[in-house]
Amino acid sequence: MKKQILHLALMLIIATPILAQKKSTSKSKMIDEPKQVQDDGKPKIFLQLSSGLDNPHGLFGIAADVAFKNKFMVGAGLGFSSWGTKYNLHGSYFLKENFLGSAFGISLNRGSGFFLNASAKNGNQPANDFSGTLGPLSSVNIMYSRYWKVGKKSRFFMQTGIASKLSPLKMDLRYVSSGIIVNKESFEYGSTKILSPGGLIANLGFLLRLK
Repeated sequence: MKKQILHLALMLIIATPILAQKKSTSKSKMIDEPKQVQDDGKPKIFLQLSSGLDNPHGLFGIAADVAFKNKFMVGAGLGFSSWGTKYNLHGSYFLKENFLGSAFGISLNRGSGFFLNASAKNGNQPANDFSGTLGPLSSVNIMYSRYWKVGKKSRFFMQTGIASKLSPLKMDLRYVSSGIIVNKESFEYGSTKILSPGGLIANLGFLLRLK
C-alpha cells in the first residue's frame, strides 16, 4: 500500500510541471496570435470610374456600387458611349473576401441612341454624306474582373468578357443628297453598325471607397 502511494505521489510530482507548462504555452499562443478582423456586416459604398471597350458605363462612365457580405457588389451607372448616353444595372460576385482578386459579373445596359450626320468614303469612290436616327439599344455584358488594392480602401480593376445585343438594331439612315435609304449591305451602314454594343470587352477602372 505504501509503495502504491509513493508511486502515485511520484507521478503527480512529474505531471504537475508538464501540465503547468502546457497551460502557459496555450495562453502564450492566445496572446501572440493576431486577432482576425471581423466584417462589421455593414454595406460599403464605392464610387466607380471606368473606361474601355464595351464598358457597361460607356467610353467613360461613373457608377455607385454597394458592397456587402465581403463578396457581393451591386450598383448602377451611366456614361457617354458610341451609342448615346449609356446606363446600366450591374452585379459582381468575388471569389475571395474583401473585394480583391477575381470576380464574375453581369450588367444589363441601355444605350439611348442619337441622331447622326456623317460622311463615309469607300475606297476610291466619292464620299457619301448620310444622316439618320440610331434607335435605343439594350445589351448584356458577361464579365470577368481582377481587382487590386490601392491605398487602404480603394481598388483598381481590369475587366474582360463578352457583350451581346438584347434588342434589334434600329438604324434609319438616308443619303443627304437624294434622301434614298441607306442599304443594309452598304459600306455606310456597316461602318455605322460598328458603333453598336457587342463583342469583346476590355475595360479598366477604379473603385473609390466613400463609406
